[in-house]
Amino acid sequence: MIDLMRFCANDNDPRECLRAPWKHGDWVYACNGHVCVRVPAATMPAATECDKAPPAHNLFKKHIEDRQCDFLVLPKIAAPSKCSGCNGRGTVMARKCPSCTDGTFDHYGHTYECLNCENSTGGDGWIEADSADAVARPCAWCDGLGADMHKNGNVPLGESTYSRVYLSWLAKLPQIRVCPGSPTSASPNETIPAVFIFDGGHALLLPRRD
Repeated sequence: MIDLMRFCANDNDPRECLRAPWKHGDWVYACNGHVCVRVPAATMPAATECDKAPPAHNLFKKHIEDRQCDFLVLPKIAAPSKCSGCNGRGTVMARKCPSCTDGTFDHYGHTYECLNCENSTGGDGWIEADSADAVARPCAWCDGLGADMHKNGNVPLGESTYSRVYLSWLAKLPQIRVCPGSPTSASPNETIPAVFIFDGGHALLLPRRD
């Protein structure tokens, strides 16, 4: 079974509807705003519909069902370097900072940056901890991805480039094939994503600028 949670938004994302897979019609979708994957609903009978979920089905119809695509074997993708803050886990244990609420604090009418939790892997207002009151948090250094998006850079596919981190995730899907999208500079009014087919579903990935 495909682990769709890998492609969902983490708990720091304000779009709660993207934090879990959702069902629409014959498919179950997972999306974090950059990459979107779908698998047949029959393989995930526990998935439910979500009224607030984006119309991802329209994107798949437009870019897979209604688009002329030549699918090629996805080239080998070098594994991205792990985030040093969470060692690739994507989560860290942290507790609320006792000195502030959100990384800042007010004192005599002035707002100051909190040095106690500055640059914490737990994020603003959190400090790393292994105490009993610590909870799992998405790593702030890599935004819960387990690998830094900027340090790992992009990989060229066709005429565009794509995040090495996301491509490494997709490369693990069985029998995956890819049809690259358009360069980010070629379609100012619309960015054409790369589309993927694999044994058990489909995926879309937006290109990135170098």
